[in-house]
Amino acid sequence: ENQKNALPQALKDAEAKVQELELVVQGIRSLGPLQARVEEQKTRVAEVQKKAESADAESMKADDAAAQSERTLRAITERHAAAASLEPQLARCLSLEEEVADLVDYVERLGGARAGVDGADTG
Repeated sequence: ENQKNALPQALKDAEAKVQELELVVQGIRSLGPLQARVEEQKTRVAEVQKKAESADAESMKADDAAAQSERTLRAITERHAAAASLEPQLARCLSLEEEVADLVDYVERLGGARAGVDGADTG
């Protein structure tokens, strides 16, 4: 009689194991689409990473360009300041040039007047 009871119990245990295996098989089958989604996510992550690296490279280029612009602006500002500091000297040079021109005119007039006086003495 124990054998009679043991057989139905063994069948029930076997059915439970079959159901468990069916669940495992279903789980394995559901892993296929899940694996595909995982691969898709990996691809998306790689794309985002490439974009981030590209953005970093662009950012570095922009930083370099900004630094170059800043250096250029600083150099222009320094040259402008140097030119501004020369303005008084330039004004003095122009003034001296005018004075020299006036002196040359004066000397030429004196020379002409002197020639006239010398010519009057000899004539």
